[in-house]
Amino acid sequence: MRIRERLSRLARLSPATIPRVVVNRLAASARSAKERFFYRPEGPRRSAPARSIRRLGILHADARAAGFGGRFRQQFPEDAEQILAEADRATRLVVDVLGSGPVDLEAFRQRSDLRLYPGTTGAAPSEIALASRIPWHFDFKAGVAWPPATFFSDVAWGAAGVDIKVPWELSRCQHFVTLGQAYAITRDERFARAFSEQLEDWIRANPPKYGVNWACAMDVALRAANWLFAWD
Repeated sequence: MRIRERLSRLARLSPATIPRVVVNRLAASARSAKERFFYRPEGPRRSAPARSIRRLGILHADARAAGFGGRFRQQFPEDAEQILAEADRATRLVVDVLGSGPVDLEAFRQRSDLRLYPGTTGAAPSEIALASRIPWHFDFKAGVAWPPATFFSDVAWGAAGVDIKVPWELSRCQHFVTLGQAYAITRDERFARAFSEQLEDWIRANPPKYGVNWACAMDVALRAANWLFAWD
């Protein structure tokens, strides 16, 4: 939030309320500064997708699930068809987020009109886009990137025409669940591999506590839940 916006909000408060709000805000800023100062990120982790698949046991599922796909297709043919169609798009990095319609994320990375979020500095938007297969740090509707090196409590939002919920929604990884469902139905390793590769891509692109995708605790929790559902 910019200084002008903060002063505008402060001006709307009653005189009796202002000291308490200012003190609370200063305390929150102090806690954030302390956490930022003492936080030491882990080094980059390297893990091949194939190794992740073996580690997660994806290719050695319990024998009880062996007949699940056939039974599901027989009882819910329309649902199975929809799941497989959505999962196929997810393997090709085509997503529909918040009513965006189908968006080819790999093609998005080649756009020439990408820009940083207003008032921020950091790597060039084109570098951010090409640093990972999926543009996790972007509002891909607006073509705007949040710098990945920003500490989570310093991430800004609220600028006109830019929606922080787009990267948050993408990083909830709800399409991971669809990939898991498709694998359960078909036992097609293509879906398991897409899940593993995209999971590894997210981890590499979003080190803990840095970047737009750590700014909202609720989305962190939803992402963890979706990862577990997808694996299960």
